[in-house]
Amino acid sequence: MIIFMMGTGVFNHIHQLDSRFFFQAAKVISSRIGRILTILQFAFASICITFSVMRLVENISSEDLCTTNMKVAVYIFYAMALVHGVLFLLKKAYWFWRVSYHKIIQEVSREFGFGVSGVLLVQRFFYDTHWKLSKGSVFNALDFDLITFSQGLLISNSHKDQLIAIRILNGFISHEKYSAETCRRLETSIETIGRLFKMLTWKYQGDNTIRLLVAKIVERLASDLLVDEIPGAMDCIHSLLTVPEKSQEFTDIELKLNLLGLKILRNLSGNPKNCWKFMETRGLLSVIVRYSKYKNDCIPQPRAQFKIIKQSLMLLATITRTEGKTGKVLRRSISEIPFTTSNLRDILISEYNNPKLFKLVVETLTDLSMDMDARKKIGSTSGIIKVLLSIFFQLSRTSYECELIVKGGGLLAILVLQSKRNCSEILNVEGVVEMLIKILSPEKFINHLLGVSCWKIGRKR
Repeated sequence: MIIFMMGTGVFNHIHQLDSRFFFQAAKVISSRIGRILTILQFAFASICITFSVMRLVENISSEDLCTTNMKVAVYIFYAMALVHGVLFLLKKAYWFWRVSYHKIIQEVSREFGFGVSGVLLVQRFFYDTHWKLSKGSVFNALDFDLITFSQGLLISNSHKDQLIAIRILNGFISHEKYSAETCRRLETSIETIGRLFKMLTWKYQGDNTIRLLVAKIVERLASDLLVDEIPGAMDCIHSLLTVPEKSQEFTDIELKLNLLGLKILRNLSGNPKNCWKFMETRGLLSVIVRYSKYKNDCIPQPRAQFKIIKQSLMLLATITRTEGKTGKVLRRSISEIPFTTSNLRDILISEYNNPKLFKLVVETLTDLSMDMDARKKIGSTSGIIKVLLSIFFQLSRTSYECELIVKGGGLLAILVLQSKRNCSEILNVEGVVEMLIKILSPEKFINHLLGVSCWKIGRKR
């Protein structure tokens, strides 16, 4: 009976694993088979307990056993069978109470945001853990948790297993309590990181859902990654930044993928070694600048357009702040892109009342102006200097407007350095000298950078 009970249990677990994940078409039949196997388990356990009790009672009053040793051996055997049957029923009762009454599987699925089919994910983990235990020692499963489980599925060749792995990792990396530990463990596995980046390039039908989840995971990991250690990483990220053909618009999921692509690059840009790879990736800087275009025809929704422009400007501002030789080459490469200054000018003019975008544009232009050629190009772009000067002449000096004055004054001070053309451009604005003198008067003085700008203009004249 013990053998029958154990064998039925093993077949039941194997059947549950196979029927839930490989034979979904026969779900009703599989469910019935599972119930039959469970009933047989309980039946064999009950028979085992009953038979053991009967034999123990019978042997106590029987004198048939020849020796004392034989009697003790029979007692031990049936006592062990009785204990095994009772423990089996207690285990089943405990797990029924935990799973059905306390709903532990549903609780785990809900806590990590696994969604509607999250119960199946957790059940799959439990079945795999049980399979590991039944194949060998109990120590085989000591370090086997959901993260290890998902890493194993991620490097498999099954599309369904990879989707399960991505959903589990996304749930853990988005969880406040387990996010740091998940990131640490993923970062130490080059094989896992490499597979995640490769999955960003998937473009088969229906793969955008996986790409979106993978991009969210990579975005959380990017700030601590060195792309030199991951072959083809920049090309994989570049694949997220797709610009539709003319007369076409972004779909919702394409827009999300592009936003995540820009966020990934911004997190990577904190390391100068990663920034150098931006230049080595063909066309990447041009795509980043293209996203800063005001009123992009590919993005008709104003809110979506604002998000794209903001992410692009934040990325440009971070890149142009890079120090050393890498930063110098990056700033020159960005300023040489034909539509860089015109895009930034359009945002300056159109988003005059939006301090967030205005600040980002001024900071980016200030960093780009550190290069002489870029300084001349910015000054010669129609509208930039006029907009900067209008800050001093039209704003009413509220708190955020004073901050814009400081930023704009710093930019003007740099633009006039060693540039007669920029000085002339400023002086050609009607009434500019009188207004600057008025602003620099003691009762209206706000920013010493304005004084530097005026001194540079007078010196060049």
